[in-house]
Amino acid sequence: MNEESIKAHIFKRLSRNHNPDDIIFELCDRANMSWPEAKKLVHMVQHEQGNAITRRQSPLLIMIGLVVFAGGAYLLVASGGLIFELVSQFNITESDPIQNLGPLAYLAYYAPYAIPKAVTGLAMIIGSMVGMKDVWVAIFGD
Repeated sequence: MNEESIKAHIFKRLSRNHNPDDIIFELCDRANMSWPEAKKLVHMVQHEQGNAITRRQSPLLIMIGLVVFAGGAYLLVASGGLIFELVSQFNITESDPIQNLGPLAYLAYYAPYAIPKAVTGLAMIIGSMVGMKDVWVAIFGD
């Protein structure tokens, strides 16, 4: 095997999300390379072709990112409706404290569900956007 065909093989395997250590082991076995030499070659291909590898992996990564983003948006919207309902229950102009017991009970019951759901949804949205950064850079350029 010449070096170009070895690099093409490494690129193909990395594009399919194979473990770099497995690729190094295969190079040592089939191409009679030493472990440090094979490791250096795999890292060189990863560095040189990083954006192309990410583009080849992008359909799966985009699908996962969109599912996480949509789940986070759902949680944020669902909890936002509940939080809006909680806030709209309060009537500050009421002077009778007994009138505010109903909304306070409602708040005490639903707030422990609404607030963590909103925080989780927001974290999912931010996490998917940060996680997809490399994919967008690989697709749309630097």
